[in-house]
Amino acid sequence: MSHQRSTAGTAVEPPTAHVSFYVSVVDGERARDVLGHLTDCLGEADRYTVRWAEDVQSNPVFSPTAPAADAVTDTQLRAARLAVERGYYDRPKSVSLDTLAEELDVSPSEVSRRLGEVERKLVRSLVEYRG
Repeated sequence: MSHQRSTAGTAVEPPTAHVSFYVSVVDGERARDVLGHLTDCLGEADRYTVRWAEDVQSNPVFSPTAPAADAVTDTQLRAARLAVERGYYDRPKSVSLDTLAEELDVSPSEVSRRLGEVERKLVRSLVEYRG
């Protein structure tokens, strides 16, 4: 089936687009239903790819920060995870940058830089999403 159409003797290609979206479904039976519906809707599309994501949280929630979370490096995530686990973001703080730095075997300024990058990415994504 050709998607070209002719306009005054000129072949016009249809616009191409790439759309990505994520669907989290906890129940396997519901996942099959959702996938079936999606493939019905995409039936006219020439090409599409479905990828299954493993290791999904038990209560997945849409998050505008998901793209930013994907941009966080493993090193930054390790620092952020430790900071949360040790209470760095509690009020009052339960741990200092010095203590986190010792556990990560880096300088306090490096811990601050890593956490700052995580915060920058997540906050920017949130503000762009919410306007």
